[in-house]
Amino acid sequence: MGMVVGKRMGIRVSDGIGVAFPPYAPVTNEIIVENYLKQKDNALYEGLKARFGKDTRAMAMAVGIDLDRIENTTGFKKRYWTHWPGTCTTDDKVKYDDLIIKSCEDAMADSGLDRSLINAFFLAFSFYYTIRGGATASFIANELGLEDPAISDINATCSGAVYGMAMASGFLSEQAPYILLAGGETYSRVLDWEYLTSLPAVADGAGAIVMQWTGDEKEGILGGYLQANPQHHWMLNAYQELPITEKNLKEGYIVMGNSNSNINRKIFEKAATEELTKAIGRTLKVTGLTGKDIDLFLPHQVNLQTILIAARQFDITEDRIVLTIGKYANTGSSCTLIALKEALDQGRIGKGSKVLFGVMGAGITSAGMVVQF
Repeated sequence: MGMVVGKRMGIRVSDGIGVAFPPYAPVTNEIIVENYLKQKDNALYEGLKARFGKDTRAMAMAVGIDLDRIENTTGFKKRYWTHWPGTCTTDDKVKYDDLIIKSCEDAMADSGLDRSLINAFFLAFSFYYTIRGGATASFIANELGLEDPAISDINATCSGAVYGMAMASGFLSEQAPYILLAGGETYSRVLDWEYLTSLPAVADGAGAIVMQWTGDEKEGILGGYLQANPQHHWMLNAYQELPITEKNLKEGYIVMGNSNSNINRKIFEKAATEELTKAIGRTLKVTGLTGKDIDLFLPHQVNLQTILIAARQFDITEDRIVLTIGKYANTGSSCTLIALKEALDQGRIGKGSKVLFGVMGAGITSAGMVVQF
């Protein structure tokens, strides 16, 4: 049945916002192909290099990888990684916590809020990237210097940020006016280098927002819908053993993208489109709106075709869609927060704008929400 998110006005969803990416050069599709070929068959790579020189796209085409087609259909062009997939994570200089903390610090600075006033901290993610006991949100809250906040880990995979917004809307009040919500991933730590088709899709990044109770009835959440389809729980499984060491790599450690993780790309894309569309449709029904009433659509950056197909079903034109997929790929639970910052920075959201969030993730979880800014 799912869960309706009721109308809750008087909430400013983004009183402050911050994002963070690994402080390295973006990883292009050409870099992925070149390194994949080197690792897979160095003799083949050297032969292709002698034949095509620096033309990596021609090199890729020679082994059946059409980068132009991949980019035009999926939208994935570059991304940021903290880690090279298939290698040990123990020596990584930038870790998951670093990205989350940076995005939270920037969000609080953007709001101008004294951190001692934060009432709660919610953290969304898809994987536990670090071995530690207790809630990851508690560890991050301590690093941020928050004073006795209520905390919660939210593992709704890529839908986590919207789940978190829904949760926060139920807690915000005049007595508890500030909630810090963050989402982020370091997917590069759980990718299988052997599974080329997954490498371009997912990336590392984090986002955070300060949500505030304002009491202003002209801004807030118009409604939403949270759901999951547990029949698809097996899609995008990734079994972890952290940290990634030479020992567990050699012993057949299973990571996201491995053939053992039961991914069938076409089946997943079909299910993803269906679940995203279902969540959007139910959200619009709850709010009494149509796609034509929506000023801006912030989708989960799962795949360009999935986004466009879902938008067309509700008459949401492409000029009203925020697409960050070409720059950052799929950063999981932080996707919509990163897209929100892009839209705000570009001046695409103004006072009174109705913004539709539509997300889906492994599980398959999905959610929708309409926010009036």
